[in-house]
Amino acid sequence: MEITKKKILLFSAVLLTFALLCSLSACGAEASVSESTDTYSVLPPADTETTEPFNDPAPDGKKESDDAGSLIFSGSVEDPVLLDDTEIPPFCFEAEGVDITDEVMASYPVYSVTTTSTNTYGTVTTRTYVGYAVSDILDAAGITDDFSALTALADDGYMVKIERNTALEPTTLIAVSEDGKLFKSGPWFAPCGSNVSPDYLRELVSVSVEQ
Repeated sequence: MEITKKKILLFSAVLLTFALLCSLSACGAEASVSESTDTYSVLPPADTETTEPFNDPAPDGKKESDDAGSLIFSGSVEDPVLLDDTEIPPFCFEAEGVDITDEVMASYPVYSVTTTSTNTYGTVTTRTYVGYAVSDILDAAGITDDFSALTALADDGYMVKIERNTALEPTTLIAVSEDGKLFKSGPWFAPCGSNVSPDYLRELVSVSVEQ
């Protein structure tokens, strides 16, 4: 009878141990599944694509970063309008090494020229420049010889080069204002007969000619 009790106790201990092992195994499997689920939950879905922001192209396929001059396809310029009693702010730049100031130009006429341009997006831009004809600037500098081209230089190193005929057009100005806005440190170089924006230059420091 005593032997039977011992067998029962031993069998019970074995069952309890087996049950405990099964329970631990199940907990381990659950933890493994949970860890696996947490790991994949921080990853993007397989079909997710990462894209960077971009600018929508213009109707013609160009973007705003493209050369602005290439976007303009039409324009017009009005004849110069002679202005009287116009107050000119002080300025100074060089023309072939000669200082050209507001005092030097005091006896020369002041003109207003309005330009209108339309780019390929259909945007219409109108600007009005007030200043002196380049031909008068050259006269004030004593440049009477024939030349083939004229180069304008800005204070940041930007240069614009135009042919003689364009430089001598009455609508090509050294302007002291654009749409009523005065220059900061130097006048505008405004060949108003051109509707290509890179031909314009602000903060002018010098003009020179090529023979």
